[in-house]
Amino acid sequence: MKYLLPLLLTLASCQSSDLINYSTDKKLIENKTELIELYNNDGQSRILIAPAYQGRVLASTLNCTKGQTIGWLNRTELTKDTVHGGQVGGEDRLWFGPLGSQFSFYYQQIEPIHEDNWLVPDSFNNVAYEVIEQSNEHVKMKQDFLLQNFVGTEFDIEVYREVELLQPDNLNSYLEAEIPEGLNAVAFESRHQMINSGDSTWRKETGLVGLWSLGMFPGTDETTVYVPLKYDLSLSDIFQYFEIDNTDILSIKDKLLSFKADGLLRSKFGIPSQYAPELIASYSKDRKLLTVVQYQQTEDSLYYNGHVSVQENPYDGEIVTSYNNGPLDQTYAEERTFYELESQSAMRELAPGDTLTHYHRTFHFSGEFKDLKELAKRIGIQLGN
Repeated sequence: MKYLLPLLLTLASCQSSDLINYSTDKKLIENKTELIELYNNDGQSRILIAPAYQGRVLASTLNCTKGQTIGWLNRTELTKDTVHGGQVGGEDRLWFGPLGSQFSFYYQQIEPIHEDNWLVPDSFNNVAYEVIEQSNEHVKMKQDFLLQNFVGTEFDIEVYREVELLQPDNLNSYLEAEIPEGLNAVAFESRHQMINSGDSTWRKETGLVGLWSLGMFPGTDETTVYVPLKYDLSLSDIFQYFEIDNTDILSIKDKLLSFKADGLLRSKFGIPSQYAPELIASYSKDRKLLTVVQYQQTEDSLYYNGHVSVQENPYDGEIVTSYNNGPLDQTYAEERTFYELESQSAMRELAPGDTLTHYHRTFHFSGEFKDLKELAKRIGIQLGN
């Protein structure tokens, strides 16, 4: 299908002068695949969507085309003759859970469940979405999937993925906090509707399906992920992966979780669903960038976790997670890559035709430190100097 590209605004302020920025990245991607660009705020706020690459939001900017590319892009992959869509990066994509347990989709039905058998299913990572609606600020896409979990249960599902650029005037109400006037912003929401399109009801005993939203961002030495907690938790109350035993990497103090996001050392945490926070965020001092993620919360109780094992209670799960990329052997990488901010939907026993939904909102703010610090404080995060 030929995508109907929006008529771009031509503003003198959008002329590019930097060597690598949103404009140059857009040209790089356009050499490999067709893009949909959404924009508002007089063209200052923009995002790039690649339907052929799982409908990913690949990049955003809050300073027109001359601004920095905010999402993490695998530019090496994008220079290859044949590009694998699942390897290009991007700041919003959809996968499906469970990640861990006997109901996982990621271990190829090879016993025992072990990290050596980890593989993202090709249907998650290398499929194009069909565009069915489009405007300057919104796109709706569709795809059908046939999934099989570790124990062999099959799921026929129909998925609708919508991405909408949020209006700057509405950001205060979304965050329930007044945004300082000096900050630039770009924000968008991905919404998903998953339908059981098969002939049988999904049952807990044989596995369920959840929606998993993930965003990739450049790791730096001065980037920290934050989670303002509702409860007085310790590290033993949350899910920890890859043996994080360094408080410089992961810590909790005064109901605020901090996690180092340098894109060098493989590490990950998850917040159990019963302790669901309002948001997860990151601050990059060197990029002068505050990123906030909100997500859909419900009264459901069935969630998944990422533990690589057969589990007695596979529905004792997490609702927000953050992953810092690095080598599998947990040595430090020679080349810096990315970290992720993620949210998970609950899972339900769906009869044929029943639906599960999930939304994931991403907000980026840039400006003077005093304004970023003030906004962070208003959403429960205390930044240092």
